[in-house]
Amino acid sequence: MNRTLSIAGVFAATTVLTGCLAKTIDKFTVKGVVVRSMQLPDADMACELGVSLRSALAAATSPKRPSRQALLISDMTAGMCDEIASLDAELDQALALSAAHGLDPVPRAVAAQDARLRADRLHERSATRYYRSWLMAQDAFGPYGEGCPKLKERDELPYFLGLFAGVQAVLHDSAAGGPVGVPKETLLLAGRASECLEDDKWWHVPQAIRGAVWATIPGSGPEGVDPWTLIADAADKSDPQGVRIARALQVTIAVNNGRDDVAREGILKHGEAIQAHAVDPDYQLLDRFSFLLSQFQSDLFWIAEEGHRTPVFGTLPGPQASEPAGPDPFGDDPFAADPFGGAPSGEPAAAPTDPPSAEEE
Repeated sequence: MNRTLSIAGVFAATTVLTGCLAKTIDKFTVKGVVVRSMQLPDADMACELGVSLRSALAAATSPKRPSRQALLISDMTAGMCDEIASLDAELDQALALSAAHGLDPVPRAVAAQDARLRADRLHERSATRYYRSWLMAQDAFGPYGEGCPKLKERDELPYFLGLFAGVQAVLHDSAAGGPVGVPKETLLLAGRASECLEDDKWWHVPQAIRGAVWATIPGSGPEGVDPWTLIADAADKSDPQGVRIARALQVTIAVNNGRDDVAREGILKHGEAIQAHAVDPDYQLLDRFSFLLSQFQSDLFWIAEEGHRTPVFGTLPGPQASEPAGPDPFGDDPFAADPFGGAPSGEPAAAPTDPPSAEEE
């Protein structure tokens, strides 16, 4: 009997300690690792950190009492790795299909197909990681879209990241052809859950998510509300705040819904915002990630029309192109004067003299 009680006591103590350890890991991850990572404008470093920590975090606690917030953040940032890689693969596909390269059609088609297959694999893995983050967020905060949980201030960032992960999971699963099977209703749940966060505090991303959901699923929004106006309003309000996730979401959702006009305008405004408003120093990572998403869509426009990636972000080819936000690296003369001692730009150079003839010498 005493032995039974002893075993039961050890089990109970282990359970309590495991639960405490999970909470400790969550607090450390959110207050320490995540806060510091958000201040670094290096998406590759952050996502690789998520990949490397995932197994260690899972091993530190039991499956029944996992470090939920830490794991949802780890999976979400790991998904960023594959997302960035998948975008590069899509650009390789677009470049291979571009006739501007002058290659024969058959090699170009083979290269494009290979890049497409690589992109699909990366989209699938990205969707898997994002969806796992979304599911872990449900474990941490309760079902998204079914009322709002009581969130402490330190819980809001993990809740926000879980919300964003759900949206990204649907987008990447769709891009890969649906191999992960992320339910489309995830978008609707994310749209409802976005109402649990303050728009102004979270760079108007909750409002942008609602608009994105309503634009993607016609008839899902309230009557009389134009989702595209809602997204544009959110993006305009977020630009001065220095974290342009709403703007990147506008550009991405517009392209996915065949609204290239909206996407092109969003890219130009994103470039203007970067020039006009400094990034929030506490969330440089999120702003950098937003830039990469918009730059990807800009690259696709440039490749389709000019055969190369964006030379200066915030400019576009074609009739809607604007003046470059900085010096044109491909201009005739990017220097005010010849760095090797020639005449300043705009002044005629001295006419070259003919070399002396043999008689003159």
